[in-house]
Amino acid sequence: MACGSIGTQRAIVEECFKWAVQRKVFGKPLISQAVIRSKLAAMISRVESGQNWLENVTYQMTKMNNAQHAALLAGQIAFLKMHASRAGQDTARDAVQVPIPQTTNP
Repeated sequence: MACGSIGTQRAIVEECFKWAVQRKVFGKPLISQAVIRSKLAAMISRVESGQNWLENVTYQMTKMNNAQHAALLAGQIAFLKMHASRAGQDTARDAVQVPIPQTTNP
């Protein structure tokens, strides 16, 4: 669950960043607006913190057997899932504030 959420957030941030660099507003790139840079920075920090936590838990899992996973990592994994889902909501909320073009299917 956390892997999927973090991967989706990363894709969202990537698309928002590409669009903010491409899009011109009043003759300047959208990325030149401080509020857009702030939203992107917040989204990036959420993605990277989740990714770091996920990699840390994954590393710990490689050094333990299944019984140790259940005993020692269950709480950390639960908190990681909570963090990833809340970060996903916040990232989605911020992403809709960055004007992204609507795609239409022919």
